[in-house]
Amino acid sequence: MTEELRRYVAHFRPHRRTLFVAMAMLLISAAIPAATLGVTNLIVEDVRAGRVDRLGWLAAGLVAAVLAGTALSLVRTALTKRVAWTVTDTLRRRLHAHQLRLSPEQQR
Repeated sequence: MTEELRRYVAHFRPHRRTLFVAMAMLLISAAIPAATLGVTNLIVEDVRAGRVDRLGWLAAGLVAAVLAGTALSLVRTALTKRVAWTVTDTLRRRLHAHQLRLSPEQQR
């Protein structure tokens, strides 16, 4: 890894926990489409077989899976945006402080 990349990545170290949670949410939300496909398959099989006793529960499970996936996606996006804006703000503040320390001749 180059020195510039190491310095850049160092700005994300204080946010490791938040990024870990966001990554866990990403992994969980990646499994949700498979779960919805499985529940949809069960619904189709039950309808073909004429069994309607658990269709309500399966439909509720399907809706819950879709809502959970959406909620996870929204929270994950909010977490990663917050980290990105915080790191960007830190970099801007450091650059501004550095510019203020420079003499007028060096600023040109």
